[in-house]
Amino acid sequence: MIHFVSAGLLQPKKKDNPVNRLNRYLNYGMLGLASMVSTTKNEVMVHHGSYRSPSSVLTELGSIGESTIYLSLPSLYAIPWAQIFVSKLKQQEPGTKVVCGGRWVVDHHEAWIRSRVGADVVVTGFGEKYIARVFGLQYNTQVYPPLNYALMPDYLEYPPSIETSRGCGRGCSFCVEQAAPWWGMRNPNEVVSQLTEVELLYGPVKVRPFLEASLFQPDNLWISDFLKARQVHKQTVQWRTETRVDVLNTKQLETLACAGLKVLDLGLESASSTQLLKMNKTRRPDIYLHRASNTLQACYDLGIWPKLNIVLYAGENNSTLRETIDWLNQYASLIKGISINPVIYYPESFESNLPAQLVNLGATLTDHRQLKESGFANINLSNSLSYEKALDICLQISRQIMTARDFYDLKMFGYFSPTLTLNEFMTATNQSDQKSLPFKV
Repeated sequence: MIHFVSAGLLQPKKKDNPVNRLNRYLNYGMLGLASMVSTTKNEVMVHHGSYRSPSSVLTELGSIGESTIYLSLPSLYAIPWAQIFVSKLKQQEPGTKVVCGGRWVVDHHEAWIRSRVGADVVVTGFGEKYIARVFGLQYNTQVYPPLNYALMPDYLEYPPSIETSRGCGRGCSFCVEQAAPWWGMRNPNEVVSQLTEVELLYGPVKVRPFLEASLFQPDNLWISDFLKARQVHKQTVQWRTETRVDVLNTKQLETLACAGLKVLDLGLESASSTQLLKMNKTRRPDIYLHRASNTLQACYDLGIWPKLNIVLYAGENNSTLRETIDWLNQYASLIKGISINPVIYYPESFESNLPAQLVNLGATLTDHRQLKESGFANINLSNSLSYEKALDICLQISRQIMTARDFYDLKMFGYFSPTLTLNEFMTATNQSDQKSLPFKV
């Protein structure tokens, strides 16, 4: 048996409360690698750490002897969980080899990851090439492995994802994919085929897949072919995806709504012209914000739920915040939900100081030790806006826009277990500190 393990979290990235512990983050990248191996004669099993203890996952693995464990690091926040897991694993099975990957975590940081996690091998970049070499498989660039959810014993606990595109390359200064080339869209027939397989596997459990794409940017032909393929397969499943506010036009949204699009994550990032220019989101904030408002109106008219992603960036102050808040209030009736957070600094090398680009905007580190210890850093955005104050403001803005029902509706697409009921969600809500929740109850 070959085991793939996605490192979990010792506690939620944000506030630790029962609501945030309901999140189920599917590691679809790792599942794709495991699915590749499953096409060989090897038996494969996929395990998600989630919020389970490392010891419980080790118990699930059973006696593995001198084998190889493929450990995926979905984020830097998973490092503490991975440290405990590998340490206990090596104690129980000293002959076990740990191969560790996760390109957004390990790339440029191989030595640091090896020393922190204790892995025997650290794989950089996309894992498909490494897996193909080890297991004697053919590897073609820009080919998305079909996902075999049956490799997960608890797949019903995880909302399905289908990868439709990689990369972005739009140059936003806060984004780890600012220079990652956009791959283009995956063949629409492949996407529809995966949707069909997921529906059949999950059976009577209603699925609401996330069509994963850092930048969902289909052209008219792709959209048309996707709709036709769904009609041939008589698909009615609704789905979620993510794009910029200035990518899809009204006509495209209209066709995508007919093709099942229900939730659209929109990277607005800010409604302050000053901040949009600082983060290199656009060179024409006026046109950008006009298109954003048109996109929101089109979504509302078509029955698509828009969820806005907003980043409080370096140099943020009361004036720029007021611009964003006023804009959100103006269009609040069109918005289903919002995710708003202060920017986090992810360096390519763990230096002790912020780059000049952020320092010149007034940003400072909250803790000079954090970079080397954690691999990322929280920052004070300006002299007038500390990191802690920014967190409080983010919660306030989010609660003004989003209700508990909005939050539940959105999370059922791609984040909560497909079996989670509204009553179960409300129980978790009532058990949580109300001040820590990003929605109004």
